[in-house]
Amino acid sequence: EYSVRVAKPDHPLVSGLPTSFTTRDEQYLVTQNADLEVLLDTHYNGEDSLEGFVDDDLPAAHHPVFYIRRLGEGSVLYLTLGHCRGHYDMQPILDWWPEVDRCGWEQPLVYELLRRGIRWVCTQASSRFDTPDT
Repeated sequence: EYSVRVAKPDHPLVSGLPTSFTTRDEQYLVTQNADLEVLLDTHYNGEDSLEGFVDDDLPAAHHPVFYIRRLGEGSVLYLTLGHCRGHYDMQPILDWWPEVDRCGWEQPLVYELLRRGIRWVCTQASSRFDTPDT
């Protein structure tokens, strides 16, 4: 479990959501190398074990959970929530994981973020093809 915070409460993709919530999902910890419009973020405390990961000594910091990356005339909308672990996903560590773990998919908020994201992407795409009346 970890906490997620609304980082940009006035943005239409997250407006009206709780200012923070707890989720049980895979917590992405990333080194940010580009300008991002961060809508949701999480805070890593710098103390929990990261043993076995490429970067296992990350300092305490905020990390994006839901963000927009502008690229030229386009954009990427990315949401890190929504992982699921099935029976075979732990191989080669374990041959069989005893139960399916649906993680964030157990939360209605993940579905709401997906609906908003799909609507936003469709709106962005359709506005690119609108031509002004001449």
